[in-house]
Amino acid sequence: VFADYVDITVAGFKSGTTSLTDFPVLVRLNEAKRNSTGAVVGGVPGFHYASVFSPEEIRFVAISNIQESAVQPEDISNPLSRDRILPYEIETWNTKGESLIWVKLPQLTGTATKFRMYWNRRRGAEVVPDKYHSDTWNEGYLAVWHMNGLVDGAIANSTELGAVFNATGNVSLVSAQAGRGAYVKDGDLIAPDFSPYLEENGRFAFSGFYFGDDYVSGNKIIAGQKAGNAYTQADGWAFLITRTTLFYYFMSGNNGQSIGCSDISKNWNHFAFYSPQNETGTKYAYCNGTPLTAKSGHIIPNGAPFRLGVKGFSVDELRLSKAERSAAWMKEEYNSVNDKEYCVFSLVNQLQSDGVTRAWVNYWTKEPKVTEYVEKGKLKASDVVPGTLKVGED
Repeated sequence: VFADYVDITVAGFKSGTTSLTDFPVLVRLNEAKRNSTGAVVGGVPGFHYASVFSPEEIRFVAISNIQESAVQPEDISNPLSRDRILPYEIETWNTKGESLIWVKLPQLTGTATKFRMYWNRRRGAEVVPDKYHSDTWNEGYLAVWHMNGLVDGAIANSTELGAVFNATGNVSLVSAQAGRGAYVKDGDLIAPDFSPYLEENGRFAFSGFYFGDDYVSGNKIIAGQKAGNAYTQADGWAFLITRTTLFYYFMSGNNGQSIGCSDISKNWNHFAFYSPQNETGTKYAYCNGTPLTAKSGHIIPNGAPFRLGVKGFSVDELRLSKAERSAAWMKEEYNSVNDKEYCVFSLVNQLQSDGVTRAWVNYWTKEPKVTEYVEKGKLKASDVVPGTLKVGED
């Protein structure tokens, strides 16, 4: 079905032997380039946008779902049956630079987790339909807002719930952690109340990236939910920051807690919390993947709209969830976006009509070491075709 594939390794995983189920990772796809000294920099060696007829025809498969026979062209459809492909969402497709694709992995465990991307459909071959992009975010997510989707003051929700995020003032796109973020020049970013969608036990989580473009001094509430004119312990929840301190979140029974963070006026920070129950239990909060000391009390979603962006701040990758969110989940949610090399690529391989897998090695390395780039047992040094693919040249 497809002529090209590349293996992707989750090299940036930092949660030890913890295993995360159905975790969406960010794939940053770009063409590799040569700098003035001739060294290869960035991107995927051997990948070229011109070989992707349509981004909707890309397919991702877990390595564990790929049989050895799949290297043969007549069998390549085997790992690409509908029940084996991984759900994915293309947040941004940019043939002039970096594309952002979210891929939901069935199991993420350590830095050895691998999956594969196929593209370059053969002429006349049928492509197995992909899974709906909302499937990427069906693991308890109520809302996932990528700021790249800002259109006329509204930001679409990537989950099947489809609730739109609206700006009450002037909002523009700025460079951010994942593509572009939303800078609130004035007004607020408002989302509907999600309380009716929570489970009976009130389990609730929120996370997002924030940057204080216009922050000068003092306390600033940057996100929350309130029913009245002010945030109080019984009135909802809120994130409050100073320049280097995050954050108090208000809840019934106490007035929150704080932790140091990077200077909000100079750096993006990732803020998150998870409340397992509505009435009792311990609450958890995180800054850049680091947990605060667990604390008792309960957050009360109270029927009011969610204010998740305020004047003078930029936001990116905002998420609301009703599923359990462990410390490892929150840590990797931060790392998977903040670490630009969280996912790393092998060299591109091409499935030839003679059934032999060939890797594009010679063009990208002066002295190719085939065994470093090709899966053991699937390629011999004699199978490499030096300099065949001139990616990056006009």
